Amino acid sequence: MTPPSWCERLAIPPPGLFVAGTDTGVGKTSVACDLARALRARGVDVGVMKPLATGGPFPGPDARALREAAGCDDAWDLVSPVHFETPCAPPIAAAREGRPVDRNACLRAYRRLRERHATLIVEGIGGILCPVTATGTLADWIGDFDLPVALVVPSRLGMLSQTLLCVEALSGRALPLHSIVVNHISSGPHPTAREDATFLRERLAPTVIGERPYDAMSDKHATHYK
Repeated sequence: MTPPSWCERLAIPPPGLFVAGTDTGVGKTSVACDLARALRARGVDVGVMKPLATGGPFPGPDARALREAAGCDDAWDLVSPVHFETPCAPPIAAAREGRPVDRNACLRAYRRLRERHATLIVEGIGGILCPVTATGTLADWIGDFDLPVALVVPSRLGMLSQTLLCVEALSGRALPLHSIVVNHISSGPHPTAREDATFLRERLAPTVIGERPYDAMSDKHATHYK
């Protein structure tokens, strides 16, 4: 297996990474799958999980893509422990379906996967401040997983503001930022893509800034609420 070349710059730490994004639909799953493939190509025993997902039947496409990329056979209730079919923010989906967002189920699954694998790639939902309960956000949950964050940023207008807002949200909660992945989400280059990446490298040094090139094949599976 040939690992995605862009991953080489990130130097994935042994515990793994929590892949978060600035928003929904920015390519978190594609990035997480690439990271899992890169680890697998190096012979690393890698596990994956999507703790919280909404939209469509169980297991969702993100969880399926992640497990395929890692080449593991973990049970779906470990890879995707909390899933709602309603395609919206988790607390709204939970209210519609009449059941709670079970944080403990996510943590139990995480601990079991941690025991099974040398490294874990965990993919979040929505953006950093996506509501996950009536009072909590994804950022409030990230610390439970004890993994540094790889923040996925789409290469498009507005990316700088979104990135800095998310970095501030992480910093304010003392959550470690491992890297930022600028994801090129369209075949045509964003007019200021190069300048934007340079700005982030200078503004956020020494944080590693990686760039994932556009990949139509791996980006083709869009979920309802990512």
